[in-house]
Amino acid sequence: MIEAIETKKEYIFELGHVQVKAVTSNKPVFKVEGSEQLGKFLSAEIGNYSQEIFKVLYLNIKNEVIYKQELFAGIISTMAVEPFQIIQTAVLVNTPRIIIAHNHPSGRFDEPSQNDITFTQNLNKILKMVGIELIDSIIVPSNSYYSLADNRLLSE
Repeated sequence: MIEAIETKKEYIFELGHVQVKAVTSNKPVFKVEGSEQLGKFLSAEIGNYSQEIFKVLYLNIKNEVIYKQELFAGIISTMAVEPFQIIQTAVLVNTPRIIIAHNHPSGRFDEPSQNDITFTQNLNKILKMVGIELIDSIIVPSNSYYSLADNRLLSE
């Protein structure tokens, strides 16, 4: 059973034992127009953290970001994110598209790790099953970015 408590456009949903807080807005955060713009935005958001951050951007049909979620803050180079968390929030904020991103606190980055690629491709398969489109997976090492979509690595 889903219960919602409304307080100034802030909703707290309970699904089983999991509680998700979603803050929606009539005004989109910004419209995604390409990976360069997205890379700059995410670099400013999570590029300078000393721990690993996993962020999800939830988009409407016009590619406008309507909700941002920081799912995990890890220690140096370790983090764990469950696809269920992403899908649950996407359903609750009623969004058909998402972008995922994480930083590399060391700032060192040549190419995505096999774990980065495998996680992204597996998540993409799961999202497709429930009708949610993964637009991109961005890796942010300090003041730059790497787009898995631009490098055709979202699917096998």
